[in-house]
Amino acid sequence: MMKKAYIKLMILTFPFILLFAFSFIHDQYTKFAYHKITLSCNGDFIYHRICEDTTPINVAFMGTSKTTNGINDLLIRFSYEYYLHRTLNPVVLSFCGGGRNIQYSILKMLFEHKNPDVLFLEVNEFEVNEGHESYGVLAEVCDLFFPQFFNPIHYLRDIGEGFAGRLDFIRSGFKIDSIGPLPDHGFLPYVHKGDSLMLMQYKNSKRESKNKTSQSPSLNKLPSLTYVKRIVEMANQHDCKVIFLYLPSFGYNGNPIQNVDFYQELGEIWYPPRDILDNTAYWHDTWHFSRQGADSTTAWLIKRMQEPEFDRLVRK
Repeated sequence: MMKKAYIKLMILTFPFILLFAFSFIHDQYTKFAYHKITLSCNGDFIYHRICEDTTPINVAFMGTSKTTNGINDLLIRFSYEYYLHRTLNPVVLSFCGGGRNIQYSILKMLFEHKNPDVLFLEVNEFEVNEGHESYGVLAEVCDLFFPQFFNPIHYLRDIGEGFAGRLDFIRSGFKIDSIGPLPDHGFLPYVHKGDSLMLMQYKNSKRESKNKTSQSPSLNKLPSLTYVKRIVEMANQHDCKVIFLYLPSFGYNGNPIQNVDFYQELGEIWYPPRDILDNTAYWHDTWHFSRQGADSTTAWLIKRMQEPEFDRLVRK
């Protein structure tokens, strides 16, 4: 009986032992982890730009695929270089899918390797309260064991994903597949605009749900906001200003944001013009800009970035 109990104990504790062991080879595993989660987004680029590329990062953009498809960091860089005759290194580091915990993990790595002056953090009409399903793969071992917000269900899932990712690294022989040439920007545009009828139908549905969207549930019930607060604290510790960039779904309906007071206490919110949010030609689908919409939003952003208060931040 004692032997069976001992075997069961070993089986139960093995994932934790493996995770602890991997804390000593975190750097070797991290590149593998970002390659593992690449899928349709840009995990390889994120790791390379932060950890391998020696070019500074002055302005970082973090969020979901809305930021990845909606902010043209290459256009910002070229505009500063060719029209303002200045060097600015803006980078979109967003990853597909909701979940502030994975954004926290990426930004933690960013501040360990770079010193950005400004961080644009995406906000929508409401916060996604679920953690990202790939968080366990990327997160440091200490963050898996001691998360910023404890959720029993997500805790076990993240531990399991962390264990599976590291087990895959062992199976690979501690090797990473060959990675082809990577872009020098994080922007991934949608070329085509969406169906205008579908977009207008969605806009009408937003009107009906406006009151629900603007309601503010208890902050204690939103683990995502715990990570937002921690991200802002981390940025402040590195003398980096956080600006919340509002990227809602299609259709202007008064710019409602759940828990708007919470964000306003932490930083300024920048709202794109109504004519961008309301123009069907600027949208690929209800949640993502088309290429034309992304470039128009970026042009608006460049103009705001040239205002004296912001300009001083990137000239310090």
